[in-house]
Amino acid sequence: MVTHANARSICDHPRNLSDSQLKSLAESGGVIGLNQVSDFVKKDKKPDLDDFLNHVDYVASLIGVQHIALGSDFDGADHVVLPGIDAYARLENCFLQRGFSRQEMEMIFNNNVERVLRQILK
Repeated sequence: MVTHANARSICDHPRNLSDSQLKSLAESGGVIGLNQVSDFVKKDKKPDLDDFLNHVDYVASLIGVQHIALGSDFDGADHVVLPGIDAYARLENCFLQRGFSRQEMEMIFNNNVERVLRQILK
């Protein structure tokens, strides 16, 4: 499980994962918690929610929704796309507008991490 990273193909940050790293993670059944810290989302300008969702779309198309979770980084970052847990209420509509199903959202919001944790804690 990689809890706080994004796609390096979209934003060249040292902690973001390359396509080959993302594919290796998927091959092992792992999950990436996509990070909302501004520097991980977009380098040049202040990123917004759409910029973050571009990472979700990219990773989903590359390795599948079953390997995606959310990694907020609320506990140590000053500049995040979604400034607090209250802002998460906006995510459902945003994901629906991007074409994600409710089942896929459940996977991203909860089920994927739960699956990996259950495998580890057997």
